[in-house]
Amino acid sequence: MQKLFNITARKAIQPVGILSGVNNESELRDIAADNLSTLFGARLFEKEYRINDLRIDTVGIGEDYRPVLIEYKKGRDNNVVSQILAYYHEFMENETDFRWQVSQNPELGGDIAKKLNFDSIRLICLAGDFNKYDLRSWKSHKSVELVTYRYFDNNTLLLEWKEGGGVAPYIRASSPRTSLPKDSKPTPSPAPRPTLISANPKRTLQHWISICDSATLGLYNELSQEIAGIGKDVIQYETSRLNNFKRGQIFAALRPVPQDSKVTVWVRLDPKQEQITSGFTRDMSNIRSDVSVCPLEITVRNRQQLNKALILCRRAYRKQVRNSSGSTKSYTPTNQQKKSGNHSVGEVLAKSNKELLALFKEFEKELASLGNDVSSKETKLLRQFSRGQKIFVCIRPLPQTGKVLALVGLNPKQEELMEGFSRDVSSIGGWGPRHCGLELKISRQNLQQSIQLCRKAYAEARS
Repeated sequence: MQKLFNITARKAIQPVGILSGVNNESELRDIAADNLSTLFGARLFEKEYRINDLRIDTVGIGEDYRPVLIEYKKGRDNNVVSQILAYYHEFMENETDFRWQVSQNPELGGDIAKKLNFDSIRLICLAGDFNKYDLRSWKSHKSVELVTYRYFDNNTLLLEWKEGGGVAPYIRASSPRTSLPKDSKPTPSPAPRPTLISANPKRTLQHWISICDSATLGLYNELSQEIAGIGKDVIQYETSRLNNFKRGQIFAALRPVPQDSKVTVWVRLDPKQEQITSGFTRDMSNIRSDVSVCPLEITVRNRQQLNKALILCRRAYRKQVRNSSGSTKSYTPTNQQKKSGNHSVGEVLAKSNKELLALFKEFEKELASLGNDVSSKETKLLRQFSRGQKIFVCIRPLPQTGKVLALVGLNPKQEELMEGFSRDVSSIGGWGPRHCGLELKISRQNLQQSIQLCRKAYAEARS
């Protein structure tokens, strides 16, 4: 039990009355988010942050560049720990998207985006109280900070770290409750921060690869090469924790587990339709993992298991149905385009030189890694990349020039056009959908600039 007294002329007055609390969670969110620096030592990114169909109450960035995820509950609620852990896993799967959004924020920019540390994300649950089930859940997930709040009738706020830290000092305000003092610069956190998610801060794919023994590394490299070679339309890209493979959508992902001398593979197959073998396959349908869309987990420790895993990966590849990119009307190519471009993307790539092929593959990989909601589809003339139902870029190799043609879903009138690189085709027709009016001719020299424009188109294609 805690009591808070007012001291007037060295005389203790009746304990300050505890109000019934805030009126709703939105009011609690506004108070905390507007004073994130003072209360939790973090800079506000968004009061309400959406990922696909999930909504995280508040997202901030700590002074140590760790993302901070906060969930609010006005009173006492069930499963708040499970809820914020679900947000954590979804957030990690969309790491690339978050970095891009931070880089586009005028108050943060690319420097902050590059420094973001996803190895130990800070998770905070702020609630009126926690029930016994949350406290039991916390024992299995001590990465979460459980913080209770009390709001008093003289605009005094008391925060107490129930788990994951010590008791926080209260912040006294003379202004109304919704306008506690704001700080423009981050200040130290009022409570000690626990080590998050794992006691080992080095939790990246490259770190795991670097400490593998030769046998495990050999299995990992061979699996990567074999999965990437399943089909010409396989797109391989790495995030901070996984090596991913897409055909429209992710169909497989893997990483080495050096401490157990094994490689773990996740594939997009229904575990209920596959034979589950102890020590080799596992049903992850109801278990949170780094790849929730790939519910069948495979353990590879030797060559025999590697060959069996490849059979499952090939099956996942064949079952992967390309997402429809909607019914967006496309332009009809001009006569000159028809004459020079009547071959499919695959046919043109087969006849391209090594330099153009490498450029095309690298650009394709960058597009696929913009987010887990990116899907690709190949038409007769183009390879299209969509976010949801909206195409945001179409690409095609141009062997005659040694460049890659890209049609980007941006308004050309709002972009700076450069001769020989970008032009407005919105009124003259082209290969792609009507809304993709910015044409780029991509070479090795302007590749990064092209990727930036495609990132912008991807962000604007949010459905």
